[in-house]
Amino acid sequence: MKKIISIIISIIFLSSFSYADELSSDLDMRNYYQNKIENNNYIVTKAIIKNITYDDTNEKRDVQIEADIRYQHLEVQILQGKYKGQNLTIRHTIERIMPGYYVFKKGDKILLRITEENNSISTVKIEEKVRDTQIFLIIGLFIFLLILIGGKNGIKTILSLLITIAVIVFCYIPMIIKGFNPILSSIIISVIAIILTLLIISGKNKKTLVSIIGTSLGVICSCILSIIFGKMSHLTGLSSDSAISLAYIPNFRTLNYQGI
Repeated sequence: MKKIISIIISIIFLSSFSYADELSSDLDMRNYYQNKIENNNYIVTKAIIKNITYDDTNEKRDVQIEADIRYQHLEVQILQGKYKGQNLTIRHTIERIMPGYYVFKKGDKILLRITEENNSISTVKIEEKVRDTQIFLIIGLFIFLLILIGGKNGIKTILSLLITIAVIVFCYIPMIIKGFNPILSSIIISVIAIILTLLIISGKNKKTLVSIIGTSLGVICSCILSIIFGKMSHLTGLSSDSAISLAYIPNFRTLNYQGI
């Protein structure tokens, strides 16, 4: 069983990295987009809000929401990178009509997009609120409870999750990017994950074998149904503007959007 799993994984890895490019006719355009992806003219870095010198977000105004625009003047300190320790003042514009707008407070950590000119900061834009502390906290709590409640089986579960994540990141995603059929790739990766997970958690026995067969057949049936109903419904996978824009870039034309 272990030899079979090793062979399957080796085949998938070799296939994902040896898949030939089929769009040589627009190689220059492909190289252009690849260069844009790899050589962007900005850096993203973390910063902390040290002080808020102006804030009108709590003011009561008798205006329509479309015209309700608020401002915060944020004094921030960059926490990493070449500009670490540098202090900046940023005007944060809040359009109340926009869903999901941010109102910051002192001590919040944010992501800044910085563009450079002559090796110094040219423009600064707030990209997002940093949530890594909360994410690490919930992951740590999940692992702690899993080990506390599950004991040895909890540790096995964590190991199987890590292996599954590794297979998805280092095998499945490269296969999709290289243009492999997403549904067929999903079946292969799912079966591998099922085999590894159940062998780690339940051990090598008849019950595990039955579970592997049953779960794998369930996944295969689900994929077959998704293909059938996808064809019947004429789904394209290009329902959003971002997906449609992505389809025009040569580097991503081989993606099977319907399958994804």
